[in-house]
Amino acid sequence: MRASDRPALLEEVKLVGTHNAIVNEIKAGGVVLQHVEAPADRSAPAVQGAQVGKWDKDAFLHEIESPHTLKHVENINDRSEPRVEPDTQVKSNKHEELLSEIKKSSPNKLKHVEDTADRSEPHVTHTAALRVQATPL
Repeated sequence: MRASDRPALLEEVKLVGTHNAIVNEIKAGGVVLQHVEAPADRSAPAVQGAQVGKWDKDAFLHEIESPHTLKHVENINDRSEPRVEPDTQVKSNKHEELLSEIKKSSPNKLKHVEDTADRSEPHVTHTAALRVQATPL
């Protein structure tokens, strides 16, 4: 490990003064600033070699509707099937049994609630106002 440069930097800032002193020195012309070239603007879409023309919808639809010759595929490497291990066993679903059990036991154990204490609605005690403050860009 080595010593941190932050204490020395803090002392240097204290010697130079505050931010305003540095800004005033730059404005007074005591500091020569180097010119910075603006980077190339790449926000425009790359359309080099693109041609804009009128789309002939009828010709396009006619081309799609016309018969095409397709190549026959001999070697099929289809991986769209789900992979199921050979020793996997499919068991019956006991969903109906579960629903019938719920229907049998529910009316006996549930109680009707007379007075609801629903506190999910927000409680607003006064009218709120939105204040927007413009920030300089």
